[in-house]
Amino acid sequence: MVNLGEQMIYKTGDVTKATETGLKFLPHIVNCYGVAGSGVVCAIEKMERNPIQQYRNWYKQRYYEQQIFGTDVVRDIHFELGEVQFVESGEFIVCNMVAQKWQEEINSKKVPAIRLWALRECMERVAEQIKLLDNFSCLVCPKFGSMRAGANWDRDIVPLIENIWKDFDIIIYEY
Repeated sequence: MVNLGEQMIYKTGDVTKATETGLKFLPHIVNCYGVAGSGVVCAIEKMERNPIQQYRNWYKQRYYEQQIFGTDVVRDIHFELGEVQFVESGEFIVCNMVAQKWQEEINSKKVPAIRLWALRECMERVAEQIKLLDNFSCLVCPKFGSMRAGANWDRDIVPLIENIWKDFDIIIYEY
């Protein structure tokens, strides 16, 4: 694999069936309303330990206890924009990144559902967790934030990836 700083790898297929070996982080965006039912979540919902049901439970309970990887530290993670829930599922750690609200209209202008400030915080949290692991292999991602959430992949998302995840191998799956 190549370092992200040199090249992003794009593949066609189902991100939940990524063939890269080793422990893979699978970050994707969820909303702050506990609602999921379209896009990549349909595939993630079928994974071991059902990471989408874990997300719904997190929403209902408003917090969960997350053990920080590689430590004995347990942290209460409150359900809010900018937070991430990490769910182990086989060779994956699914990262439920809360970075989306409903689309709004402010001063007659449509505001996309994605909240880029929240996505940045989520991505930074993912990077922090990855750095705590010795057996991390790569990030495998859908093209998150660029469809229903309303961001532009090349203009909004790619610069965040290049800045925050520049030290990691990353494969973008397009379905």
